[in-house]
Amino acid sequence: MALPKKIWKTSQFHKGISNLNVEGSFWFSNGLEFDQYPPFMKVANKFFKESDSVSLPALDEPTYMCYFNYRYYCVNHDDGKIFQNDYSSWVEVHDSTNIWGGSGLYADDDYMYYAGSTWVGRFDKTTWVDNWQSFNVNTAFDDVPITKFLKFICFGNKNYLATWDTGASVWNPNKLILPTGYVIVWLAPLTDYLVISAHHPTFGSALFFWDGYSQTYNRVLQLTQTQSLAGVVDKNVLYFLTRDGWICRFNGSGIEKLNRFPEMNHEDYISLKAGCMKVYQGTILIAKGSNTYDVSRRSQYCGIWCYNPATNALYFKHRVSSGAVNHVTPGVSVMYGLYVDNNTIRVMYGDGNKSIIDVNHETGTFRPYEFGAYWISPLIDNEPYLRKRWKQFILNFLKPMPNSSFARFEIKYNITEQNIRDQAKYVTGGGSDYFTVSSIGSSIEVGDEVIVLAGPAAGQIRHIKSIDTVTKTVYLDETLYYVGTSQGYLQAGDYVAITPFKRLGTIKGNENQGKVNKMLRFNARSKKIQFKVEVWSNSGYSGEWDMGVKDVSAVFVPDRIIK
Repeated sequence: MALPKKIWKTSQFHKGISNLNVEGSFWFSNGLEFDQYPPFMKVANKFFKESDSVSLPALDEPTYMCYFNYRYYCVNHDDGKIFQNDYSSWVEVHDSTNIWGGSGLYADDDYMYYAGSTWVGRFDKTTWVDNWQSFNVNTAFDDVPITKFLKFICFGNKNYLATWDTGASVWNPNKLILPTGYVIVWLAPLTDYLVISAHHPTFGSALFFWDGYSQTYNRVLQLTQTQSLAGVVDKNVLYFLTRDGWICRFNGSGIEKLNRFPEMNHEDYISLKAGCMKVYQGTILIAKGSNTYDVSRRSQYCGIWCYNPATNALYFKHRVSSGAVNHVTPGVSVMYGLYVDNNTIRVMYGDGNKSIIDVNHETGTFRPYEFGAYWISPLIDNEPYLRKRWKQFILNFLKPMPNSSFARFEIKYNITEQNIRDQAKYVTGGGSDYFTVSSIGSSIEVGDEVIVLAGPAAGQIRHIKSIDTVTKTVYLDETLYYVGTSQGYLQAGDYVAITPFKRLGTIKGNENQGKVNKMLRFNARSKKIQFKVEVWSNSGYSGEWDMGVKDVSAVFVPDRIIK
């Protein structure tokens, strides 16, 4: 007598990544959009390089950006050079006379303010005045957060809050004085209070609340031996990120821990500049780097993460324009800053060789990722004491498939209960369909997945066709493509990750034109399993935004024998 078939299914993707701290909907994602078309998932828009320090040599660690007088401006942190965006072309328009002259940048309707060293500069749309006002103390290496609260333009200067009273035209370099040793890191205005986050090397960070009228701060909330890195306000609610990876919320009386970056060990930490956390269309974007070249833990991925306060979902969303996701050279060595404005997102970062500004559109046109966007299911372990025979995989598409071989779904599975074979591997040489490494571990198998983490082909994913253990050469099952900004080859200095995901099947648009679902048959025996769906889009052509998923399901039969 045949055992009854069982079905695993998921059609809810809105809870984000699962981790020990918070229940989620999936294990990991990359380059997918979950908040625009809930509860479905589809390809997110990719980023394009807008400028770098090769085409604009004066660009060096651009950290802050603002919109003023119908133009975008950004500033170098150290030398204070200021650049203006003229229709997607950045040009230098001013060079501050002050060292650390780009430690802060802010604009209101009539003036743009920039700060560093002991000075505040101001631009009135015509004239630049670098030494407009002076601080109490030299900012040195520290940033100068700037924001507007009530009628005050507020500047963080070490443990002093300096203000410009826009009504009375009065400068006060020590409107508030925090306890000695605290350094103001970020400012966030609520309706009734300005929140001032300052860090002390011994006591940790504290939140100081000021109502704009009192001669001193009204309240202090000391955080317990942790560092508050960045904070934002959405719908008059304060959210902030701590060094140990927690996204927290101030609930009016105390602090609530909401979600944490996944797989963070006790020695792990988040390194983030205060300007790298922004509210964007109801979500909070976090431009995060890493302190290691490895990506064996999910929190180590470099790029733009997304947190949705409504669903408490956290997930990795955007790669930078190069496609790199790890902390190497060239890759993502540091995130300098993040800027959002209506539909536009700009990120400023360094790849180890140069400074780069990316934007989320191609001269005004939004494009999806051509490849490398993927979703990984939770570890499916229903009745974990039973071994199962997995038979079928069913995918229901968001829209009918376009007629293109570059519109495809790559379906994969993994029964090893691990997500990466080893640490990120350094490539010693390669070509369009192979690469060499210094050593090949015994765990690496034919059929394993290869993800290009950094290099000209970063973001592209292939599988191992064969392995030559003598020459330490790995051959790929499909050539790497010259698509968009990606180059179709591997070379010395690149990095790859090898994972145990095996290809289950490929669904191409030119072979399934107009179809809205597909069933694939396969055979795997295991107690637990994970599925992976990689989405390709024919970016730049008809149907480029049609690639998405409504639901995923799999059919299995329990084995008769418990093993």
